[in-house]
Amino acid sequence: YELYVNLAGEVSFLVEDTLYPVSRGDILVIRPNEVHKCIHRAEDVHEHFCIWLRGLPADSEKLREEFGKQTLVVLSEEERERAIDLCQSLYRAGTEDELLAFRAAGDFFGVLDLVCRGQRREPPAAELPPSFSEIVDYVTAHYAEPGCTVAHLCRRFYISKSTLCRHFRRHF
Repeated sequence: YELYVNLAGEVSFLVEDTLYPVSRGDILVIRPNEVHKCIHRAEDVHEHFCIWLRGLPADSEKLREEFGKQTLVVLSEEERERAIDLCQSLYRAGTEDELLAFRAAGDFFGVLDLVCRGQRREPPAAELPPSFSEIVDYVTAHYAEPGCTVAHLCRRFYISKSTLCRHFRRHF
């Protein structure tokens, strides 16, 4: 699992075929093998903190159940600030002396507690239209190729430049 905590900036996050708007303090729960990508929506600074869980113990069925409920965890303002403070504390613990290890463990479990709270809600995510999802998949696979241009996409997918640009503005 990957826990992605947005510390600053406005971004969108594409997880499989669903696009999530992500604000400061939101937490994404990415399950193993889920295809995901951060998409910057503005010129402002974007900061995030990631926690990777490399497998959960066999007896952690409750935690697996909580992580499987939703992708985007939206917290109250107070909980958002707490999540950001915990992540910053975890970062400092990794860069300072080893005596902070016990505090870091508490901070880590604090972040897990916020993810597992029952009061969170799942905002509606923007579904990508199937035809546009196919274009996004193509661009993801071929973006480094010199021939992957807007004109090429328009020809390949039989779509006008204005429609293609409108879809990108709307969804990204």
